[in-house]
Amino acid sequence: MVPDQVELTRQEALDEAAHLWDSGRRLSSLELLRSTRATLGNDAEILCEYGAQAFLQGHVWAAREALHDAVDADPAHLDVLELFQDINRDLPSAKGVATQPLMALAESLPLGAGRDAEAAAFLVPSVSLVDAVNRGIRTLKRSEDPVARQISLLATTPAEGWDDLARDVPPQNAVRARLLVDLALGNMDAAAIALEEIDDASVPRRSVRQAIRQAQRLGNDELSRELSVHYRRSEAHAVPLSTAVRDALDFNLDR
Repeated sequence: MVPDQVELTRQEALDEAAHLWDSGRRLSSLELLRSTRATLGNDAEILCEYGAQAFLQGHVWAAREALHDAVDADPAHLDVLELFQDINRDLPSAKGVATQPLMALAESLPLGAGRDAEAAAFLVPSVSLVDAVNRGIRTLKRSEDPVARQISLLATTPAEGWDDLARDVPPQNAVRARLLVDLALGNMDAAAIALEEIDDASVPRRSVRQAIRQAQRLGNDELSRELSVHYRRSEAHAVPLSTAVRDALDFNLDR
């Protein structure tokens, strides 16, 4: 009965923290999450919510610390990983802080259908740079997710061979896999064409969001705006998240 009680305590805390946050009692929400963390230890969901709220309140270092611990607790929690990467880019950090979470994610693969493709998109830019990431991507050739399998092939094949890889793959899988890889690698001309051709429900929101961030870092406002159009048109199909986590992930996307 203890695991069930712990899970219930965690969910109750998350629900109450979200209620406090949404009703404007933000310091109370942070304090509840802080005390819950002290009780339950490094729980990735609690730390994710705390990190998101701390970030939105301007406590950036506390947010990074919490999200770093959350990544350690659950390397496959992609919201945590994305928030940690975004915050970490703007703060000084020790060597390897940015790479270690990617290695841990790679070592946790495969995660299962519905998750492997998104996880792979995080790793594609580092395939040729980090051996552990390369090995992790290659394990996805055995994934239950056909899109993840295709990403694995694309990521480990020279670009001139990509068209051949699509010949025996259902078109929708080939298009989605190629789009995720193009967004991850910054092949924006190809990605822009694919985004124009897919429906709202098919827009890969996390990958588009990360591409918007990259465009902003490069000062490419035009590309950022173009990508934002696709991101916003797919909002009806967004995965439900707490207000704080959603707002932290979307922070300054429309600047």
